[in-house]
Amino acid sequence: MTFGEKVKHLRKAMHLSQDELGEMVGITRKSIRQYEMGETLPKCDKRYEDLATALGVPTDFLKNEKDDDFVMATRYAHGESGMIEAEKLVEQIAGLYAGGRISDGDTANIILALQKAYWEIKEEKDKNKTSDEE
Repeated sequence: MTFGEKVKHLRKAMHLSQDELGEMVGITRKSIRQYEMGETLPKCDKRYEDLATALGVPTDFLKNEKDDDFVMATRYAHGESGMIEAEKLVEQIAGLYAGGRISDGDTANIILALQKAYWEIKEEKDKNKTSDEE
């Protein structure tokens, strides 16, 4: 995961708006949006530290990109059980691809179907959350 993806994932898991996170860190919503979109990175270590503190993660986690970032971000956002679920999902998907029984094209279609399902469910959850708040 990129720095911006981590910030967005963790912010949403904490149910914070970009404005709220910005206030916690002392920066604007626009800066948070630019980070999340991958348009900019913090210019100083202090900003990384402030974001890490606000998001409840180690500074190094935000600054460094590793292969297991998705799993670790899920752990920070959803605890140990979330991490276990994420690890299983990654293993299963990797197994489908590495097993050789499914073609590259079919594997790509599976990934696209998973992404589509994720966004549809997320949209429905967001809709339900909005209607519950009204």
